[in-house]
Amino acid sequence: MQPNYEEYLNNHPVYQHIKELRGEDRFHDDVDSINILRLFFPATVKELVLGLSDITSTFYGLLLLETAKRYGNDGINAISRSAAFEIGRRKAEQALVIDPAIPRDACGICNVFISAIYVSSPEYKINVTTYQSDEVTLILTGTDRYHRSAQMLNLTEHITWPILTPFFYGVCSAWHISYQADLHVKELDEHSRCRYNIHITRK
Repeated sequence: MQPNYEEYLNNHPVYQHIKELRGEDRFHDDVDSINILRLFFPATVKELVLGLSDITSTFYGLLLLETAKRYGNDGINAISRSAAFEIGRRKAEQALVIDPAIPRDACGICNVFISAIYVSSPEYKINVTTYQSDEVTLILTGTDRYHRSAQMLNLTEHITWPILTPFFYGVCSAWHISYQADLHVKELDEHSRCRYNIHITRK
């Protein structure tokens, strides 16, 4: 282990928040571990979160690209929608563990969606304009990282935007409730800047 490596870590602000994940790292004496941290370890929480976001969206795009190579473009949208649905279902199940009293209605669906944004999509900005048990409306703005990744790989024309719609139905499936989610693209430009209007209502 490099001299002063632990001391350097103890003074690293981001590392202190996630040291339980990195605390067992060990390096050969020939490895300049401090320099590796200086060069590659996120210097701020913002840098960490955006880096994770970039990896996630890149994985999404490359998975769809490989799908296109193997099975043609027709399967891309189906896999994209299936993934979003499954993520919604799993996030809904996790939400019940975190908050067993979460309302299983439009408000609860909105809460699960916000939880997903918090942990994985920092480029989105949320504006909830109506918040009732049988109706929620929100405006999502910012950068659509999935569109950005798909655009870099020339896949956007094969995908229904936004890809988020099935997420809401995944939540409904997990909770065995019946709600409608309407997502309208108000803006989605070549820089993946977006504005989505989302309306959740009871069926």
